[in-house]
Amino acid sequence: MKTSLGSNLGEVGSNDKGYYWKLPNGLIFQWGYHNSGNYITFPIKFEHKCINVELTPSVTSWAGDERHPFIKEITNSYIRYEDRGVDQHYGLNPVYWSAFGN
Repeated sequence: MKTSLGSNLGEVGSNDKGYYWKLPNGLIFQWGYHNSGNYITFPIKFEHKCINVELTPSVTSWAGDERHPFIKEITNSYIRYEDRGVDQHYGLNPVYWSAFGN
C-alpha cells in the first residue's frame, strides 16, 4: 500500500516487511517488527545507502539472562543481526527495528 502525503511530506507505504516514509529530499525512514530468523528485509530498498539501524528487543530477557541484539551486516535491502545474552547464550528474540538512509 502506498499513499502520497503531498509534495512537501513525501510518500508513506507498507508491505509484509514493514513500513516506510520517503521524504522529498531523498531520505527514507523504515520501521517494523521482526520475529522470524536473523535477517530483516526492508520494505523498500535504499537507493544509495542505509545510514543507521536501531534494534529494540520486544522481550528484554530470558530468565536470568539479559539480551543484547547486535547488527552483523547492513546492506541497502536487509540487515543481519544476532542476539546474545550475558551468559553467552545465543538465540533470537523478536525485535522492533528502525532504519534510515537515502
